[in-house]
Amino acid sequence: MNINTFILGYAYKQKQYKFEDLINPSISHPKSNTSGFSTWSLLENNNYVNKAITLELATVGVEDYQINEDQLREQAILRAASVLQLRKNEDGTVEVDPSTSDPAAARAKYRETGGQKQISWQWVGTNLSWHSMPGSDMLDTVALNIDYYASEYAQYKNRIEQQFTGEERTAELARLEALFNSHVEEAATNFAQTVGGFLETNGVIGEQEAIHNSFWDIYEQRKTTYLNFIDENPDYAHIKGTADEWLLTAGSFMGEQLRYAFISQQPDMNLTSKYGYSIDDLTASGTLVKEMAGVQNRSQSLDRSEEELGVQLGMAAMKYELLSGHFNISSSVKKKLDQSFNNFISNEIDRISAHIEQQRRDPFVRNKEAYLLDYDKLHVLRIINSMVENLKSSDDINTAFKSDMDTFISLYKNKAQNIQHGSLSRYNVLYSSWVNKNYVSDWNRFVLQLSAFNNEEISQYLFNDNIKLVEITV
Repeated sequence: MNINTFILGYAYKQKQYKFEDLINPSISHPKSNTSGFSTWSLLENNNYVNKAITLELATVGVEDYQINEDQLREQAILRAASVLQLRKNEDGTVEVDPSTSDPAAARAKYRETGGQKQISWQWVGTNLSWHSMPGSDMLDTVALNIDYYASEYAQYKNRIEQQFTGEERTAELARLEALFNSHVEEAATNFAQTVGGFLETNGVIGEQEAIHNSFWDIYEQRKTTYLNFIDENPDYAHIKGTADEWLLTAGSFMGEQLRYAFISQQPDMNLTSKYGYSIDDLTASGTLVKEMAGVQNRSQSLDRSEEELGVQLGMAAMKYELLSGHFNISSSVKKKLDQSFNNFISNEIDRISAHIEQQRRDPFVRNKEAYLLDYDKLHVLRIINSMVENLKSSDDINTAFKSDMDTFISLYKNKAQNIQHGSLSRYNVLYSSWVNKNYVSDWNRFVLQLSAFNNEEISQYLFNDNIKLVEITV
């Protein structure tokens, strides 16, 4: 894997913001979603330059950082200086220390005093907890999370060894080990349970332990690599002997600079594990499960037409086809992912087919005609195969995709209006909204994330965001 992005010195989960915000000196913290930047604005004006900011993590591409290094470095210094601290007044009240709320004033103060003397382990733990990988939202960022844990461990270990001696050093190193072991274990467990659980649900049993151990193994390898890099490059942040040498004790700044310096020189992260999963295997598996979680949303109605389900599973199959060729997946893991994905497709089709059978048997369902026809599984599979073939089309991918979508939507419209299908629940007017979903934006988001993580050019798979599908009124 070729890592093109790295996590900045702070990370606010569930926050999204534009690249321009990162280099604006007036902004000392990320904007929330009220800024208007969302997944879909990655496509704004067809301008993909500097827009590939990872969705759930505060990250930036190495090339973008290099281009804007002076501004981003200055911003990182101001962030490090303006960490808010509380102080207790003589009357017992507690307030924010005003010297830490003004970045310029705080920086001047630290230049005089030498910065923070003690490590704020609570702050370190809070940052680590933002990378604990619960649920499915962050599964595709597993490489970045492992890289973050390893680099943070390395920079704090180096700081402790440089700053403390004797029993104090021993105590700080013990706290370091305990804190990182706890958070890495939480992240590894969450990732293994979610990914392994998907595989198990779809016919591949007993992978959780291998995934969990591989996560740990790769973390340990990455950690050792960072420690060696620091030994060879002790002034990797280029601040020793400057007026801002106080930054040596600013964890957020030093971590950011370490990741930038290291990944700039060594972008490849081709780590394998004796437990069976390489970093590419983990990332491909996590990406698959994250993308399938949206398709498998149990809140969706089971009254879905063959065309609707075919298109949804077809988009999923297109994603799997692309990620399968994008990552260097080992043959053993590829077989497991193939098996689980094929079973996932079959299970989703069978789930709706079983719903029709259940409704027929349910004595409380009076309108049996709404479930008269069996589900046409072969029709769904034909739609899926046709959509996957779009990726191999010798013609323009946009033309092929639009042609398929127009065909499937027209089929749905014709069925909804004929006597045989029009009375079926799955062709009810209430369930026609699927044709208006923004499949283009979701697909382009996926392609851009693959490209950002691996620094590979796959823009030929992007759709034009002005594709117009046939209009439908049922």
